[in-house]
Amino acid sequence: MDQYEKTRDIKFGTMQLKRYESDKDIDVYAFVNGLYETNFEPVAEILSLSSEELLLQALEEQTGALADEIYNLSVSRNNLSRVQKNLQILNTLPPFGQVFFEYVPERKIDVQKTDFDFFELGHEGYERMLRHMQNYLHENQLPPSYFINVGTLMEKEYFIKGTYSSHSAFIFVDELYPEKGSVRTLPQNTYMSVASDNIALESKYAKHLYEEIQRNEMIPCGDYLCEVLTQFPVHQAKQLIYKIQVPVQRINGRESMIRGFY
Repeated sequence: MDQYEKTRDIKFGTMQLKRYESDKDIDVYAFVNGLYETNFEPVAEILSLSSEELLLQALEEQTGALADEIYNLSVSRNNLSRVQKNLQILNTLPPFGQVFFEYVPERKIDVQKTDFDFFELGHEGYERMLRHMQNYLHENQLPPSYFINVGTLMEKEYFIKGTYSSHSAFIFVDELYPEKGSVRTLPQNTYMSVASDNIALESKYAKHLYEEIQRNEMIPCGDYLCEVLTQFPVHQAKQLIYKIQVPVQRINGRESMIRGFY
């Protein structure tokens, strides 16, 4: 037998092959198989191509497919981390209905206008907003894993006037999200917030929140957000757990804020 030919056992995933091959052929199988982990089918298909041009085209297509898979997995990982963080926040929330201060780092959201007013339709309006956002992600071929904890947004003017109206739904996005004109950056800021598990009480808590903002000689410096923390039955909550929040600042700026500490 030629010293360069021998019988080798080659394993592709769960498939065990026993072939009479040259060392060179075995090296090619091992190399391509290494690119595909345990899936033998693409390996066999690529090795059967008759020209370098077709081989290059096939490899480019598979590289693109792997890049898409890596992107989707990275997005899923980031969004799972957000869910995990929200669940951890639940353990540190004050009692529902109690106003509290919190510092929130910079965030980005994709805001979509809808035909539904959450404050007019309540839970039904929120369900319709969910469907609108789900369709938006599907139509724009965006990763479905962004469809978590969909929140609502009310413009600052409506919040201040007490004429509550919200036609906007939003999702939190990250650095992997495509550039879109509907993406907004929420600067880092101190927020006044209230958490609850009862949608029917949101208007009441929004009013109480604004009263506390005024009592602390502060003003809203951004839009009102209702951030959904979880839609799972955590802590025996019958409905979703949410947090309404408004970025605030002192009426007279830094000087007034310093006096407030002394």
